[in-house]
Amino acid sequence: MLGGGREYVQRIIRDLPDLRLNTPVEALRPDRQGGVLVQYAGGQEEHFDQVICALHGDQARKLLGEHWPAQKAALAHCQYQDNSAYLHGDERFLPKRRKAWAAWNFHEEGAADTQRSVAVTYLINQLQPLPFTAPVMVTLNPQQAPAPEKTWAQFHYAHPVFDHAALAGQEAIRRLQGADGLWFCGAWLGHGFHEDGLRSAVEVANRMGVRAAWQQQESSVSEPRMEICPEHVLR
Repeated sequence: MLGGGREYVQRIIRDLPDLRLNTPVEALRPDRQGGVLVQYAGGQEEHFDQVICALHGDQARKLLGEHWPAQKAALAHCQYQDNSAYLHGDERFLPKRRKAWAAWNFHEEGAADTQRSVAVTYLINQLQPLPFTAPVMVTLNPQQAPAPEKTWAQFHYAHPVFDHAALAGQEAIRRLQGADGLWFCGAWLGHGFHEDGLRSAVEVANRMGVRAAWQQQESSVSEPRMEICPEHVLR
């Protein structure tokens, strides 16, 4: 999308009827009358019938406090890793053969007789319509930083770790969705991509009885549809 991911975020914001910016949430807890109590900074509480935690898994876990132990245990399996990212134009981080340049390029670093690290370089020119041909790259976790004179910015992120424990945590969260009015969505419930965040949100909406506009269009088509075994739907 022209302008990057922030563009679709702005479009969503424009359509929200009750958007509260700069309103930090400190905790969630079950309401004795049903639903969820949301506690804001300063101690004020507000009741909601349903609450969707569209957060990173570790952030959602902190909000639960001593409540929802099963959900907290599942979220504990979804760990995050700190990553350093460099925005640069150092071509040493791309394959030597220009014809081998790809959108994603990985490279090993370190001597053969030592523990080697793996870094990845995204060639932004192949991912976004940049108005020039000079290579623009984002490299994650290089053992050696790009040349300073070719480095434009450095960022620090926390990305989910998709190991066996995380996959088990994802499945547990899916089974617990909606219990006591509490739901979860985010890219961490898939493979970490923007599309995974959208898919997880649509799954929550569907289970709450809400269908996306394109799903409504699909359901109006009367052509025969292939039956899919339920056990393969989430794969």
